[in-house]
Amino acid sequence: MNILVLNARIKSIEFDLRRMPVEGTLVSGKADKIGSDHSVFTVERAGAKPERFLKKTLSHEDAIDAIIAVLGDAGFKLSDISAVGHRVVHGGVFTDSVVISDAVKKEIYRDSDIAPLHNPYNLRVIEAAQKLYPGVPHVAVFDTAFHSTLPEAAYRYPLPERLYHEYKIRRYGFHGPAHKYLVEKTAEILGKKNSQLDMVTFYLGAGSSAAAIKGGKSVDTSMGFTPLEGLMMSTRSGDVSAGIIVFLLKNGWTIKELERTLNYESGLLGVSGESEDLKEVLEHAGAGDPKSRLAVDMYVYRARKYLGAYWLGLPNLAAVSLTGDIAEEIPYVRERIFENLEISKEKNDACVSREAEISSDASRVKIFVIPRSGDLLIARETYAIVSGK
Repeated sequence: MNILVLNARIKSIEFDLRRMPVEGTLVSGKADKIGSDHSVFTVERAGAKPERFLKKTLSHEDAIDAIIAVLGDAGFKLSDISAVGHRVVHGGVFTDSVVISDAVKKEIYRDSDIAPLHNPYNLRVIEAAQKLYPGVPHVAVFDTAFHSTLPEAAYRYPLPERLYHEYKIRRYGFHGPAHKYLVEKTAEILGKKNSQLDMVTFYLGAGSSAAAIKGGKSVDTSMGFTPLEGLMMSTRSGDVSAGIIVFLLKNGWTIKELERTLNYESGLLGVSGESEDLKEVLEHAGAGDPKSRLAVDMYVYRARKYLGAYWLGLPNLAAVSLTGDIAEEIPYVRERIFENLEISKEKNDACVSREAEISSDASRVKIFVIPRSGDLLIARETYAIVSGK
């Protein structure tokens, strides 16, 4: 069964065509800088060197058309696709992956205000893909589903109960496929069942989050009602005082100004004033820019706060696993996050964009870097639903 995985964001779409259940990737890649005259496409085919080319894609629908052309160039016709799995950030009432129906699309639309950087684009890509692949099942794999196991003490906010019942204001958590994949892969490495594993997981990329895992299930996570909460991110603020919002509203700020500032102008970009890319921020910091140094220090400090809180809450902690572009590609950030903990500098420095254990031989808690493969998790979930296995 050939399953096409689509992971849409505000300016990009990742795609991954996998042969299931053997899980081999046939063609994968990314359409980046959507909306630009010079969108960047990266394509990897089995047994071939990665290709990179520019193509004008002014919309997500244009990008989907281009991805279908890429698959065609690789020898895969529309009729070769058995199912399409879609990453959807906010699942609202859904606690598991589902076949997409009109009712499911309505729920995705309703949750767009909660996840404005993702859900609208997830929905656009779903509808574009359904037009191109009308005769196959489309499955939504929700970021929030993995975190549906949070206990009430973790998912409830200390707000009046009516807000929970009337508006469903609670912690939902996000990046579920990435965190779930880390659990499964770490359990495999350690030779344990998922249910035997207590661990901390980190997804560090443009968006960043952490999760506490007990018995293989999520019991706490840094993102909450929306993906804006938690760790400092590329352009998102992460945790800020609610009092700041009230103060700015009293001083004449509009909701649109607040939303734009917190989602698009904060985080690494807001503090450094230079870039939202941590690699670039590190370069500026190395050149002596004090605002960039502060941005790096804040990013690391906030990650360490969550690591410490979750570590303390898991007395049988066996592992910490990290994934995402920042976690995989920047040893310096990992070194700073695990400062004064037992990691091997040699192992850490040697680990760039590959799977590796970076903890020292003496460490009781194993620390792993695992390349991001949420797409594989989405393919697995889609295959399980479509095949009934």
